[in-house]
Amino acid sequence: MFVSLIEKFRPAAKKTATYRALPSVIDHQKVALQSIAAEGEISDKLGGLSERFPEERVLLNTVSGGYRQFSRTGITPADAYYAFRQLYCRTKGAVNAEIGEHLSSLFPRPPVPESISSIFGNFTKADIRRIVSSLLRDGTYFLEQRIPSPAVAELIESTDREALKGCALNSSGDGARTMYPESALLACSMMTKIATDPLLYFVVSEYLNVEPVLTYVNAWISRPHRNSPETLSSTAQLFHFDMSHPRFLKAFIYLNDVSETNGPHCVIPKTHREKAEALWRDGRISDEEMTNYYPKETWKVHVGGSGSVILVDTSAFHKGVPLMEGHRRLAELYYTDTLFGEHVPTYKSFPAFDPFQFGSDIRDYTPRLFSRYAARIEAS
Repeated sequence: MFVSLIEKFRPAAKKTATYRALPSVIDHQKVALQSIAAEGEISDKLGGLSERFPEERVLLNTVSGGYRQFSRTGITPADAYYAFRQLYCRTKGAVNAEIGEHLSSLFPRPPVPESISSIFGNFTKADIRRIVSSLLRDGTYFLEQRIPSPAVAELIESTDREALKGCALNSSGDGARTMYPESALLACSMMTKIATDPLLYFVVSEYLNVEPVLTYVNAWISRPHRNSPETLSSTAQLFHFDMSHPRFLKAFIYLNDVSETNGPHCVIPKTHREKAEALWRDGRISDEEMTNYYPKETWKVHVGGSGSVILVDTSAFHKGVPLMEGHRRLAELYYTDTLFGEHVPTYKSFPAFDPFQFGSDIRDYTPRLFSRYAARIEAS
């Protein structure tokens, strides 16, 4: 039986919330599982799409049945996930929009406060809505404010320390990329603090139009390599779009200075909303093919100093530019509107879920934000 850790830390939980007033005691695991179960009703509401897309009835039935199973287990069956991916292209995002509308009704987004204090500085409601408006238009936004240098230094030091405790760094065979295990990242207070920063939280909730879910944290170091097609594909250095969940937003954080020669992130604005007809397909796309539809002058290459943050709806075409020299160190925060989609399990190596690992202001955020970590649904 799960015992809420907020009960254990009741005095801290009584801290006055800055932006909202949640109960002083919350059983996060119970809330997470209840939220997942509540999504079961969405499976019945997908039936209406069969009238719009009769040729996709089999795939729609697979997704609908998979959603019912997800609501019982917290795991999306593989066939339902792949059907969902196919339907994104075949319906040009209509299934995603349908699921998103129902999620917004089930889990309304929290109201934006008049002002917030963030690691990035102070922001008003108007600032947040300006950022969201730009994201809705372009699918990408480069924050004017950086994470302060001391916070970046602490993030680097703590992630290296935690990862090396278990010698758990995972490098590709050709040295193109070194990945950090999520368990090590979750043990770093600066990482979890940034992941639940008020600016990011309210921008994400406004953009997704729902109580968001922090689905994972990630970090890696990229290096130059032979640029073989296989390595370019495995390191996401060919154009592609992501489609792991109905709607999502990523925050990419540069942890060292990134110029045009050491792997800047590249995105094609507005392709999160519309794509060239021939490009509504899953898979990697070469630069040469992409230029047939989107000339290079329309590509947005994000260069920036250490601590820079780029918000991207990665359903837009994007890639990492292959490195010519040096290295690029990057952290990634991934927010979604639901855990339905690609199953992202937790692992026994993860720290025991404690809401206060995400900072002392957890009462400012709806518990659904922590659903993946609180539910503790491990690999099947």
